Amino acid sequence: MFYRIMRWIVYPFIRLFIRVEHYGSENIPKNKGYILCANHISIADMFALAVPVKGQIRYMAKGELFKFAPLKWFFTALGSFAVKRGQCDTGAIDKACSIIDNGGVLGIFPEGTRSKTGEPGKAKSGIALIAMRTKADILPISIKYSTGTFKLFCKATVRVGELIPYTPPAEDETQRASIRRISTSVMDEIKNLWEK
Repeated sequence: MFYRIMRWIVYPFIRLFIRVEHYGSENIPKNKGYILCANHISIADMFALAVPVKGQIRYMAKGELFKFAPLKWFFTALGSFAVKRGQCDTGAIDKACSIIDNGGVLGIFPEGTRSKTGEPGKAKSGIALIAMRTKADILPISIKYSTGTFKLFCKATVRVGELIPYTPPAEDETQRASIRRISTSVMDEIKNLWEK
């Protein structure tokens, strides 16, 4: 409920301060859980993504954002949850899997941090681990700002790619190889969208 209220309140401001152009919204699944993956440039990314994606996105966010009480309240109220970076946070992974299993949309920035150049980087292993546990499909999305990084009144181009179906590992594929395959394929597709 809070997410819907905030979206209704914040949406006009998003359109005022960010000129969002979006393409491929017909690729967004309906009535099923999936993992939304996008490159990460700014905290404004989550607002830019809210333009084409109408439903609630439950973000896995870095734990540092939850140390400041007002921010913790805000992000928690929006349905986001903390993940401890640099370590195997099984609690966060369990939470992520629960969201997908219940038909929700899990939002992840696979790079794990913001890009300093504005270009998509390399994915961490978290996205692959969650995909392997939930067998969920992945929706790749690219975000590109006209100014390179986010600035007020810049244009944000959001491109939604085709859903990447979960592909189980081959019999002779190791877990490490599966993680590399999934992570690479997701970021390759995001890069392809970003470069259009």
